[in-house]
Amino acid sequence: MIVKVKEVPVRYNGQTYSPNEEFEMDKAHVNENIVEVVEDDEVNPFEKMTKDQLKAELDRLEISYEADAKKEVLVKALSEAPTE
Repeated sequence: MIVKVKEVPVRYNGQTYSPNEEFEMDKAHVNENIVEVVEDDEVNPFEKMTKDQLKAELDRLEISYEADAKKEVLVKALSEAPTE
């Protein structure tokens, strides 16, 4: 994931990073007292989609869903769908 140094320089993997500098850090090493997460590559890609996009993808995969389903339900359905 990409993190940004807050106020105090951070040493990570043999390199020192200054405040406001961004770099890649293992999720297991993140301490949000000294860095802030800028980009979390572990975010489910379906979470970034709109409801209409999710429904279109579910239709394409021929997966049924309730017409008034909440976005979280649609994301879960796609996340659990068998891969092609």
